[in-house]
Amino acid sequence: MIKLEKVNKYFNSGKNKIHIIKNTTLEMESTGLVAILGKSR
Repeated sequence: MIKLEKVNKYFNSGKNKIHIIKNTTLEMESTGLVAILGKSR
């Protein structure tokens, strides 16, 4: 099993810092495929 806890991701757009993933926790099985999809900036 793979476990991610309290993950954050920021994207810098010029002078602005955008918080795109906020304190996310995710558990995945050891096999398979996982994708995180969302709006592209």
